[in-house]
Amino acid sequence: MQQLISRKFVGSPGAWLRCARYAATGIALVVGSTLAAQMVSIPLGGPRPQRPSPNAGLLGAPADIAGALETRRRSPAERSLDEARHPAEVLTFLGLSNRVRAFVVERDPGYFGAIIGAAIGNGRVTELLPAAALQDPAARAAVSNEISLAPGLTPLAVAPAALRLAPGSLDFVLLDLAFDRLSSATAPDARAADIAAFIQKLFSAVRPGGIVGVVGDPAPSDDPRADAATGSAASKVRADFSRAGFILDNAGRLRGDDGGSAATDEPAAPPRFILRFRKPE
Repeated sequence: MQQLISRKFVGSPGAWLRCARYAATGIALVVGSTLAAQMVSIPLGGPRPQRPSPNAGLLGAPADIAGALETRRRSPAERSLDEARHPAEVLTFLGLSNRVRAFVVERDPGYFGAIIGAAIGNGRVTELLPAAALQDPAARAAVSNEISLAPGLTPLAVAPAALRLAPGSLDFVLLDLAFDRLSSATAPDARAADIAAFIQKLFSAVRPGGIVGVVGDPAPSDDPRADAATGSAASKVRADFSRAGFILDNAGRLRGDDGGSAATDEPAAPPRFILRFRKPE
């Protein structure tokens, strides 16, 4: 009987079809249960891996700072500021790299923004401008001229307190003589709070490993808190950035803006400090 059943099953074409159908059904059930198990093991809305900076592999290439400064498109008025502003020294000290996403706040709108924009190739630079810079015709014309030197430069006229920056969206930040621009408050406590909030905003916007450079004036000579080197201003900036989570990479001083005047016997301008901060990896 067993032999008859075996021979009948093996020899019957219909039996072969039924066997193949059963086998396919079994495989489908196994595969389906496996996929179901895999789907269940992945939590909906679970953590997603962070996307690295699209420029992470390019940050070692130096920016063309010399080329940006020597271009014939710069006006004589812009070139005349180089001796006092030390752009080559500042950007080399801070390690400006090619194709970065940069953000600039400076006392004289457009100066460093145009240089950085021209030096970083296909990168992009956003500069925070006071609203008056786009409302006054002469100031607006000056900003337009700077943008023409660096097509990747984008002006952003908004109050610092209203500024919104996406987390991890910046590789390089420069604050050049900019602390007067970060708060409109007159009370010292309110002003300090505004600056601290802005620095914390930068910490969120800078990618891990990103750089923030700060150039500032030392404390006035009649300030009792001033020290013999760069005054208390540099120490205050260090403390503010340290509280926000940044690490101080390097610190230095820029030479005085001029050599003094022999006719009036005026002393040379005190050296400005320059600080390079890094966001921890």
